[in-house]
Order: sequence, then structure tokens, then C-alpha cells
Amino acid sequence: MTVNHLTLDRLRELPLPMPEEGSKEQRGTVLVVGGSADVPGAAFLAGVATLRAGAGRLRIATVKSAASAMALAMPEARVIGFTETEEGGIDPASAGARLPALAERCNAILIGPGLSAGDTADALLMRCSRHAPRQRSCSMPASSPASARRPMRFAPAVAAP
Repeated sequence: MTVNHLTLDRLRELPLPMPEEGSKEQRGTVLVVGGSADVPGAAFLAGVATLRAGAGRLRIATVKSAASAMALAMPEARVIGFTETEEGGIDPASAGARLPALAERCNAILIGPGLSAGDTADALLMRCSRHAPRQRSCSMPASSPASARRPMRFAPAVAAP
């Protein structure tokens, strides 16, 4: 096995992508829905990855307990805090009411980083799929039953491991 050390010099050799032309609106808006009281960093890291990949604008929908800290750590993102369940996850009932409006002007939606497997991710995914225009792309965990059992309105829909 080869060990590669990540140094400051190596990071400087790997700058963030900068499109040669186009505004942040032209580079697109991504909505990341995820995180929980126990795993708030998953949604944060997914957001960082979208910006590194070239997204122009970022929205992160996560639990209220993590939203303020995440907004301070990533001031370039719009961070929305949703009501939490007793277990510390996003409450699908309260999030479902606000999610369609958040997804409306997004070019891509990522649902799942840091969400517990099961009904929460499925409920949020179904809520988005009913209200988002067909040209949006959506990514969800492959372990989500919704990724296998229902055709999505999104094109393309990506099932991630």
C-alpha cells in the first residue's frame, strides 16, 4: 500500500475549479438535504464538494441544532434549519412543507448525506420528486428503498452507495 501525505503544498497544487466564464447563477444551484444531530458534518462535506465541483450557489437543509454552526463555517451557503425528531434527525413532516419551495430553483438536489437510512430519506425524496421540475437531477443513497421501487421524475436520478 502506498501512503500519500496531504500537505499544504499539495493542497495548493489542487485549486478549486474556476469556470472561465459565467456567473454563479449560470454555474447552477445545488440543494443538499441531510445531516442529523449526530452526523451534521455529512451535509457540510457534501456542500463543500458541490462547490469544489463548480456549483455556483449552494443551499443546505439540515437540522436546526447544526444550522447556525454550519452557516458560520460556510458563509457562502444558504443554510436552512429544519425541526428535529426526538432521535435528532430531520423531521420529514415539517421539512416536507418547506422543501418544495427550496428545491424549486435548484439544478441538482442531493438527499441523504448524514440522514439515517429508512423512512426519513424516502419521505424527503418523494416530497421533492412530486414538486421539482423534470430537468432537475437528484442523487439519493442506493440503500434507499425509494431508489429502487419508484420511478423518479428527475432526470437523471443517481443512486449513490
